[in-house]
Amino acid sequence: MEFKPKTFSKVYVNSYEPNLCSPLEQKPEWLGIIIEAPEEIIFSVNEKMIYLPICGYYRLDINSLRTSQPIKLSVNYIGDDKVFSGFLIESDTSPTVPQPKSTEVTEEESEGMALGEYFNPDLLNYVEFPLIPGEIQVFVEYGGMKSNTVTIKIQIN
Repeated sequence: MEFKPKTFSKVYVNSYEPNLCSPLEQKPEWLGIIIEAPEEIIFSVNEKMIYLPICGYYRLDINSLRTSQPIKLSVNYIGDDKVFSGFLIESDTSPTVPQPKSTEVTEEESEGMALGEYFNPDLLNYVEFPLIPGEIQVFVEYGGMKSNTVTIKIQIN
């Protein structure tokens, strides 16, 4: 399996830490979602472990996240109107990381506050779509905002 650029092969997928492929830091007042992805992925038909990292960062108004669905990943093949989507919902409930204590904060108290986080999902874990040769477009929606769209070329040897 090969990525172009090759740095995407070093991404630890399904993590929430910045990495070499993460979007660049934005100005403190910036709100939005930015994603990066390999320009190309090449794999063989008998490849055992195929993954497709999407590296993102969001900083959103806390109040917009109160009623938001989880991060939504969407894919479509260029030239096809059908959009495949899935939510970034973790299924692993292992107690390795302690959960923060819940504190109720009112909308008024959180007015003007923003929350930011990196995310690095393996697109193939969260969105079911046919993995065939072609070019896909990927974007993310969360907290009422939509990210930039990235294009990934898929090649199968």
